[in-house]
Amino acid sequence: MSLPDTKAAWKRRALRAEQELEVLRKIRDSETDMQRYLLRQAGGFAVAISEIEDAIKAAKDYIGGDAL
Repeated sequence: MSLPDTKAAWKRRALRAEQELEVLRKIRDSETDMQRYLLRQAGGFAVAISEIEDAIKAAKDYIGGDAL
């Protein structure tokens, strides 16, 4: 079954396409927000790991490095 080729039908198709595009934009925006959040979180974890490694090194140096 094909769609009628009337002006009203084309208008409905265009409106439906605009609505679908808006939904896709919202999805993409939320994905971008999530990516930004995850990148910030990963950066924070990298800093925390670096600080933990520094603390372990300092503790090793303090006790002579023989404990581990």
